[in-house]
Amino acid sequence: MHWMQGSAKLLAVRQAIDASADVAPEFEGVSLVAASGESREGASPHLTLPYSVVGKLLYLKPDDSVATCSAALTGANDVVLTAAHCVLSPSGDWHRYFIFIKGYGMPRHEVFAVSCAAVANAWGSLSGVDAYAYDYAFLKLRRVNPGGSLGITNALPPRDLHLVGYSDNVLEGRRMLELNVRLDGMQGQLIRASRNPLRLGSSGMPWIASSIVHSVSSFYLPNEQFSMWGPLFTDHTFKLLDFVKAGCR
Repeated sequence: MHWMQGSAKLLAVRQAIDASADVAPEFEGVSLVAASGESREGASPHLTLPYSVVGKLLYLKPDDSVATCSAALTGANDVVLTAAHCVLSPSGDWHRYFIFIKGYGMPRHEVFAVSCAAVANAWGSLSGVDAYAYDYAFLKLRRVNPGGSLGITNALPPRDLHLVGYSDNVLEGRRMLELNVRLDGMQGQLIRASRNPLRLGSSGMPWIASSIVHSVSSFYLPNEQFSMWGPLFTDHTFKLLDFVKAGCR
């Protein structure tokens, strides 16, 4: 397993919350996530599962530019799941200074520092489509999230799944989004979901059914305008999860 230690370094985050914002017509089926609950004096609207454990992962690329991916607390109250290429680039360069912002863009959000991150060995050794079957990563947070986490499974997913996260193509990635997708293809350990126009900047979005994660958004093909591909989880996924839960030791 490839892994790295993380150190806390605060990144400047611009969060613009515009209640009047809406999704452009070309992103049919994509909705903004709204906080629920009555607003009382001194209290903010809250999120429920799965929204309450989804957020944005911020990090520095090797050229010191800031990048982001979607991520979600999964498998443990102090572990975050995202796409492997958000942690280790396909060219073999580690990203660094990870910060997870749970509920990014919502009235109530929370910042978590990351202590270590890990990807499967195959992600660093394979290339092309074969590598993307391992395009998942786990990150250990420095403290526990009291609000729980999503489950994870390597069972075959149902046909209809629910995605929650962010996309650079919608409101510049400043608001949490949701959409329902339908699985319509499989190639080896990769599955394809249709009805997904998000594409750029939506890597790491969890594919959820009944608060259980079956995959994450990984890549898209230029000739498939409304489809995204994601990896099927295997026994290797759970070994990686246990490795990170133990502090990458």
